[in-house]
Amino acid sequence: IYWRFREQFTEINPLKFFIIQCLQRRDLAVFKKTVSLFYFPTDQMAKIADFGMPYDVLPPGAEVMKESGQSEEDDKRILQEDILTLFFVGGLSPGYGFDVLLDAMKIINCDSLRLRLLAVCREQEWLDFQKRYSFVQPNWLEIHHVSFGNGLEELYRKADLGVLPIRKSIYRDFAISVKLFEY
Repeated sequence: IYWRFREQFTEINPLKFFIIQCLQRRDLAVFKKTVSLFYFPTDQMAKIADFGMPYDVLPPGAEVMKESGQSEEDDKRILQEDILTLFFVGGLSPGYGFDVLLDAMKIINCDSLRLRLLAVCREQEWLDFQKRYSFVQPNWLEIHHVSFGNGLEELYRKADLGVLPIRKSIYRDFAISVKLFEY
């Protein structure tokens, strides 16, 4: 239902958004012809989507898991380290909140180095971001332009915690980024 929230995605090229909207409306037409019960991740999303079809809410996908041994070791290491490394993968457009994350990191690290940030984004987005958000790149920030199978896994291993700054919006109240689960 991305297309129902046009005002939330002003940074998207209008032609690209139009194409997305057409494809999603086509998908919805196919669903209405072929599906007898539509599943949503939450009741809130179902009410907002209101496709005019019978629906149900999906049950939880899994039980909460904690790997024995490894997670306890990670927890101990994080508690003992003086400087933690945060990890961010994602877009840098104004709708996300990378700028807010950087502002928070500046405050935290103003007197001494307490947190590092490994950030992964597209190269062009980084160049565009620097035009909107002027600063001297601090020693606690590393920017990478890698992808899965091309160095991303190595960066995951260097990180202590994953961060996902997202500005509040109606759409993002029920749409959860897959990155959250990867972290």
